[in-house]
Amino acid sequence: MRLRRWVGGFAVYRAAPHEQSAQLIVCNVTADDFFFIKDLGRGDLKLNGNPVQKQSIAPMAQGSVIKDGAGHAVFFSDVVQCCSTCDRVEQRMQFEALNLAHFFNYPNEAALRPLSIKAQSGDLIGIMGASGSGKSTLLNILNGSLKPTFGEVYLNGSSIYGGEGNAKGSLGHIAQQDVLISELTVYENLKFSADLSLGGAKEKERLERVELTLRRLGLWDIRNLRVGSVMDKTISGGQRKRLNIALELIREPAVLFVDEPTSGLSSRDSEHIMDILKELTLRGKIVFVVIHQPSSDIFKLFDRLLLLDVGGYPIYQDNPLECLGYLKQMSNQVQNSEAMCTTCGTVNPEEIFDTVASCMVDEYGQLTENRRVSPEEWNDYYNMIQEGGPATPATEELDSPEATVVPRWSEQFRTYWRRDVTAKRKNKQYVWMNLLQAPLLALALSVFTRYRSAEGEFVYRLSENLPQFLFISVIVALFLGLSFSAEEIFRDRPTLRRERFLRLDWNAYLASKMTVMLGISAVQSMLFTLIAVAVLHIPTGAGMLFMTLFSLSAFANVLGLNLSSAMKSAKTIYIIIPLLIIPQIIFGGAIIRFDRFNPIFTQVDRVPLIGNLMASRWGFESLAVHLTRENEADAPFIAFEDRMERAAWRRDFWYQQYRLIEDADVRSREWEGALDELNSWGIATQSLSTAEDVRHAFKDAYKEAFKARDAERKAVSESTDLKALKDAHHNDALHEWVMQTDRHERIALTDRGLVQETAFIHQMPLGRQAWNAPFYAPEKQLGQWSIKTPTFNLFVLWAMSALLYFILANRWPERWGWGKRLD
Repeated sequence: MRLRRWVGGFAVYRAAPHEQSAQLIVCNVTADDFFFIKDLGRGDLKLNGNPVQKQSIAPMAQGSVIKDGAGHAVFFSDVVQCCSTCDRVEQRMQFEALNLAHFFNYPNEAALRPLSIKAQSGDLIGIMGASGSGKSTLLNILNGSLKPTFGEVYLNGSSIYGGEGNAKGSLGHIAQQDVLISELTVYENLKFSADLSLGGAKEKERLERVELTLRRLGLWDIRNLRVGSVMDKTISGGQRKRLNIALELIREPAVLFVDEPTSGLSSRDSEHIMDILKELTLRGKIVFVVIHQPSSDIFKLFDRLLLLDVGGYPIYQDNPLECLGYLKQMSNQVQNSEAMCTTCGTVNPEEIFDTVASCMVDEYGQLTENRRVSPEEWNDYYNMIQEGGPATPATEELDSPEATVVPRWSEQFRTYWRRDVTAKRKNKQYVWMNLLQAPLLALALSVFTRYRSAEGEFVYRLSENLPQFLFISVIVALFLGLSFSAEEIFRDRPTLRRERFLRLDWNAYLASKMTVMLGISAVQSMLFTLIAVAVLHIPTGAGMLFMTLFSLSAFANVLGLNLSSAMKSAKTIYIIIPLLIIPQIIFGGAIIRFDRFNPIFTQVDRVPLIGNLMASRWGFESLAVHLTRENEADAPFIAFEDRMERAAWRRDFWYQQYRLIEDADVRSREWEGALDELNSWGIATQSLSTAEDVRHAFKDAYKEAFKARDAERKAVSESTDLKALKDAHHNDALHEWVMQTDRHERIALTDRGLVQETAFIHQMPLGRQAWNAPFYAPEKQLGQWSIKTPTFNLFVLWAMSALLYFILANRWPERWGWGKRLD
């Protein structure tokens, strides 16, 4: 039988011309999907296996099937689809998957065997199969998340994998995994989803759509309840599932893929969820549902069933009510014509799996492990039926999917930022932990390192633990920045995986996330600095302390986001955090001095490569140099002391070693270096011809610098108490730390010539580029420019952060295969 026409609320079914006379009238008397039938033909029709008397009227409910004496069938879905081919469908859709096959490692590890699927507007297609049958792989291929090894998927003729067209934006996916943001309310979850989904709608339209969706799914009364997590439930499992569906329904995708929508739900909630999905198909949507063990009522909702066997073999693709009979017929079982119970109309989907995986018995009547029909044999039957079945209707020429309007970058950024801030603000534990961590650590660290003299009075100059405090502060900043950012993207991964169908800009999400992280780091760095300065009386370094700690935290933020994007589990993330922090401690230049590393890895006058890769090295050096040179007690005299230190070293150590050098090239380089340094001080060198002359020149330079410093001190002392100034601004321990006067050797011969091994704090670059400069050098040379070390080091920290951000923006951690791809 086939449909001839639909007039008003009546459908007329007639037999084909070559068949005997048969006529059936179907009447839809309400807006509900409930029909009445009347047999006007020969009286051999059966409804769900029960005879229909000629000229009598019988109700036809969901999941029903009508058969005539010749075995022709009209299913309930046929009637509904006929009824729905009216003006209710705004744009007809045709979804085609042609010759799909997928291998994890071609030609080995087959995940999905050759398969083609065609669906059109109004189809609800169920995908069933045992574990390991490739259901999830097929779903990921169909929704565009995974490109198959062979084959192509089209929507109205447009490939869903192509860069052009609107096909990808017309797809939606509801994962089995919960994608709700637990801190937000039901309304907020859906509102933020609407802001990201409905780019072309005005705010009023979005609000109306949110309210309509909540009312349609029965969630309006709980709209102000916090969603909560799966372990900390505030709303029921059925309500959570409906809200997950609402996140996709808000934008009404043309094709919707749903993974296990009924798992973990009661039978009533399961039926409610499936009724919602069925309602979508009545509005012209195409819905694919992966489901494991549906009830009889749910099973009968499907228009078509695709059954997969272990190994990715397709074994059935047709009306679900015919599946069990087909399987029994192919496996030569008795009662193979029964599709459902003739008494109650119940279908047992579990019997499908029992039939597929039924095993043979041995001579003792015991079941063996050998299947009666192997997956390969089922697939052969399937291919035979597909090839010998009725010709597939030709693909219609349909309009390309309508373009979905993507919100502007600024709108995406604002929505992402508001959603993240709102969620964090509502998590009181998160707020208090991040607010209290920095001040508590600062208080504990500064109190325990606050050293007082025997007289019991704290003097900043005598605070012996200041270098250690500065270095631990650097490590604390790195730890804080890394610990609260390392799980951010990982926690958002389910939501991001759903939102990839919206074609949103990854950089908008990343920029919003980074802005929030930087805001938190700025607050933490400020609180840490305020308490540390107050307890330790750090005088003029508060601004640099804040900037350094904030820059270190920013670097750690980006590092944490990379880690979050790369790793597959939270446990792995927190195992790796110490592995990132410990090298910062070891190679930061404070715990183990660079000159005391294994000589294979370092040189006496420069930082080794591994040290230059550590953010802690740049942060600690920045603070040490700034507090040593830029404080009010030393800054007025530092230029004179630089000259005095270098002139004394040239006079006392360089001169003696220079006389012992025999290599002419080395002597020439050292001679030119000494003259260049004198020239940089404004001292004429034209008359200098011997080493003794140069020694006297440096001796005179030392005397002049010494006199100038004393004169400056005298001038300052007239208006300021120098001792009080030094007590308040100069720290002896830090000065000794950067001078490194405990070294026994003061000069060494390297491949660069003679180098000073102490007082790096007073050594200017003199042509040495920044990466070759000694630790604690006051300036770094970049090309022709000399930049103060604190400023240069901050620049390096932000450059390192920018590099990590570039890596994250290009999604290299995902492409390297460490984490789960989001696109």
